[in-house]
Amino acid sequence: MAHQSGVYLHSQRQQQRLRQVIWVCFLSVACGALLSGPRSAVWLTLVAALMLPVFLWLKSDAYEKANSWLLWTLTIAISGLLLLNKGIHDPLIICYPMILMFAALFAGPRLYLSLVVFMLLFCCSLATVDWWQQNLTAIGPVRWQTIITLAMLFAVCGFAVRMVAQDFRTLLNELSDENQRVQESHQTILHLAQTDRLTGLAQRDFARQRFEQWHQQKVDLAIVLLDLDQFKPVNDSLGHSVGDQVLAAVAGRLRQLLQPDEIACRFGGDEFVLVLCTVDESALFGRLDNLLSSLQQPILVEEYSIQLSASVGVAFSSATQHDFNQLCRMADQAMYKAKDAGRNTYLLYKQEWQQHQTDTLKLITDLRQAVREQQLELHYQPKYELSSGRLNGVEALLRWRHPELGWVGPQHFIPVAEETGLIDSLGLWVIRQACLQAVQWHQAGQSLVVAVNLSARQFRSGQLPEQVAAVLAETGLPAELLELELTESMLMDEQYQVQQQLTQLMATGVKLAIDDFGTGYSNLHYLSKFQAATLKIDQSFILQLNSSIRDQALVSGMIQLAHSLGLVVVAEGVELPEVASLLSQMQCDSAQGYLWSKPVTAEQLWQLLTPELIEKHS
Repeated sequence: MAHQSGVYLHSQRQQQRLRQVIWVCFLSVACGALLSGPRSAVWLTLVAALMLPVFLWLKSDAYEKANSWLLWTLTIAISGLLLLNKGIHDPLIICYPMILMFAALFAGPRLYLSLVVFMLLFCCSLATVDWWQQNLTAIGPVRWQTIITLAMLFAVCGFAVRMVAQDFRTLLNELSDENQRVQESHQTILHLAQTDRLTGLAQRDFARQRFEQWHQQKVDLAIVLLDLDQFKPVNDSLGHSVGDQVLAAVAGRLRQLLQPDEIACRFGGDEFVLVLCTVDESALFGRLDNLLSSLQQPILVEEYSIQLSASVGVAFSSATQHDFNQLCRMADQAMYKAKDAGRNTYLLYKQEWQQHQTDTLKLITDLRQAVREQQLELHYQPKYELSSGRLNGVEALLRWRHPELGWVGPQHFIPVAEETGLIDSLGLWVIRQACLQAVQWHQAGQSLVVAVNLSARQFRSGQLPEQVAAVLAETGLPAELLELELTESMLMDEQYQVQQQLTQLMATGVKLAIDDFGTGYSNLHYLSKFQAATLKIDQSFILQLNSSIRDQALVSGMIQLAHSLGLVVVAEGVELPEVASLLSQMQCDSAQGYLWSKPVTAEQLWQLLTPELIEKHS
C-alpha cells in the first residue's frame, strides 16, 4: 500500500470514517455557535463557514485536501476560542491533543509536524504576551516554569502520540498486506483447485458447478465428451513430456472453439469435456465438425509433427436429465460408440442404449453367478475326415443355460467375459472339462482330438502354458489329443508374448490350430512363424462354395498353401453334400458342419461313437 506525504486514507472504511468525523465536527461547531456567547458564536459561525469547502472535496473524492483543511480549521477554531476566553487556562486546550491524535492517525508527517509546531508556538504566545492583562489579578501570573513545562508536555505528548500512531499504522499496514497475501493465496489455491495444471482448463468439479448454475437459469446445455484417438502410441514412442505438450496444444484449440460463458475441462488422461450452451442442434453439429477438423491439424512439438483425431459423444440436458455426472456417462457411452463406428466422428446419445447397458450389467451379474452355480456346459461339434467319413475329432463349444433366458449364445456372453476378466477362469474351466471328457473317450478306445478356442485375454497373464500343463497332468490326457485354436488377430497382437507362450505350449506336445483363416490378416509370415498343426477355413468361404467360382478358387488356394506348409486343413460350416464333395476333390482333410451334426452334448456324442456308426463311416 502506497504511503504519500498526504492523508493516510486509502481504504473505503477509512474514507467512510472521515466523512462521519467531518459531519460530527461540523454539527458540533454549529451547535456551539447556537449555545455560546456572542463573540464565540460569531467565531464558530465563521469556522462552520470555513468547513463548507470540505464537503465539496469529499464529493470529488479529494480526501487528502478535505482532511488537511479539517485539521487546520479545527486547530484555528480552538485557538480562536482560547483567545476569546481564558487563554491557556481554558479547558478547551485539551482539544489540541485530540486533534494531534487524529492527525497522527490520518495525516502525513509534514502536516502533523506543522500542527504540533503551531500549537506549541500558539500556547507559548498565550503565556508570554500580555493580551489579557485585565484578568491577571483574577487568574494570577504565568511563570516561565509553566511555559517550559507546557512546551515539554506538548513535545513529549506529540512525540509519543506520533510514535504510537506510527506503530498503529505499521500494524495496520502489516495486517493489510497479510490480508492481501491471504486473499492472493486463496485465489491461487482456488485457481489451482479449479484449473488443470497441465492444460489450464477447468477441473471437473468446477465444470460441474458451472453446469448446475446454468441449468438453474434454464439454459439449454450440451455435454460433449472428447477422447483422442490413438494417443497412447504418442506417449509410448515419444515420451510423456511430448504427450503433455500435445495435450496442452489440444486444450488451446478447444478454447478457441468456445463461445462466451462456455467451459472446457480435462476429464482425465486424454479425455476432455465441453459444456456448451446450445439451442440449435444443426449449429451444434457445425461446431462439432469444426472441432474435429481443428483437432486433425498437425501439432508441432519439438521436432515432431503429430496428427491426431478424436471420437466425440454428445448428451443434451433436459428437465429429466440434468445431473452432470449422469450426462457425462451418457456422453461417454456415445463416445465409445463413435470409436466403434470408425473414430474421428461424433454421435449423440440414444436413450435405447441405456436399456442395453442395463441388460449388459445384468448379464455380467448373471454370468458371475453362472460360473459359481455351474450353469455352463460344453457341447461338442463333431469333425469328420472327408476321405473316410470317420469322426476324428471334436470342437468344444461353451454353452450357457440361463435359468430365465434359456440358452444364451457365446456371441453374447463371451465378449462380456473378456471385458470383465472372467474369461481367464472360464477359459481354464473349459480346457479342464474338455480334457476330462476326452480322457473318457480315450479310455473307451476313441482317441478323439478335442479342440478348444482360446481368447487373446488368456495370453495376457503369461501363465497359460503352465495352466495347460497342469490340466494335462491332472487329467492324464495325452497332450497330442488337445488342440488349442487361436485366430490370426491374436497372432498379430503382442507378438513376442504370444509367440513365447505358443512355443512353450508346443513343447508340451499340444497341437495348435489357426481358426477362421481368411477373415483376418492372412499373413503368410505368421503361418510360417507360428508352427501350427491345423488350419481351419472360415465358414464364410464354405457356405456358398458350390455356387461361387471365386470362393472355389480361394478355398483351393488356401488348401494347397496349407498342405505346402505341412498343415492339416479343416473346413468349417459344411451344410450341403455338394460342398463336402467339392472339398474332398480339393483334397481338404477334414470338415465340420450341420451336414453331419450340430454341436451336441457329451452324452449325445457317445451315440455317434457307437460301433455301428463308426463302422458305417469307415
